[in-house]
Amino acid sequence: MKITPRFSEEKGVLKLVELFSKLFRVAGYMFEVRTVSNLIIFEFAGAG
Repeated sequence: MKITPRFSEEKGVLKLVELFSKLFRVAGYMFEVRTVSNLIIFEFAGAG
């Protein structure tokens, strides 16, 4: 899953990563997350 925030402030991007990570963990998903410039990428285990 890719998310492109409409803002580029690093603090805001990190807050989005934190929020979505908490949601996915609570739902039981295993994933890895990385950020590149103004793009957040969640890669889920077994996806592909």
